[in-house]
Amino acid sequence: FCLFNRADIRNPETVVASLCSQLGLAHLGAPANIRALAEDKLLTKSIASFAGLPVAPGLAYVDLDDLAVPPAFEGPYFAKLRFGANSEGVSSDSVQPDWKRLSPVIANMIEAGEEVLVEPLLSGRDITVTVLGNHPNIALTPTVFQSELPHGIATERQKRLLDGGRSGQPLDDPALAETLMGMALRFAEHCKPFDY
Repeated sequence: FCLFNRADIRNPETVVASLCSQLGLAHLGAPANIRALAEDKLLTKSIASFAGLPVAPGLAYVDLDDLAVPPAFEGPYFAKLRFGANSEGVSSDSVQPDWKRLSPVIANMIEAGEEVLVEPLLSGRDITVTVLGNHPNIALTPTVFQSELPHGIATERQKRLLDGGRSGQPLDDPALAETLMGMALRFAEHCKPFDY
């Protein structure tokens, strides 16, 4: 079961799948390359765009020299770790109204050894569509999440159920659910093989 993302190494999400593959052991989850794709938010955006889905712009900041060039899109901005799951590293500092206030936040993340993805802060809803790998793939009913934090951001502590203020329920909009399930299935066609 390869949802192992707490090891003290870079991209630990790929470890279990890689080792199982090397040893010829069956495991749940995607193979290492697909798991790595899922954990790289910038590559995930590229695949979604390739699949014809609407995607917000994003830009990676890898080292401090990158901070000399602000994003081509306007703020307010949302900065998060490029790799990983569960909103690791997301805090109230992740949202900044302009580049002057965001660049020190990014610098701190880079100095901690992280790569950073910067996106425009968009209003909307946080909706997840789970897809089960099959022939054909199966999209489950979307879940809409709500956070009490400013701008509706969700932190790692909320997603790990260590802090409150975040809840989810099935999306109660059949037409939107159908649209989102179709989009998730289009995306999933470019991420084979996987089982969930």
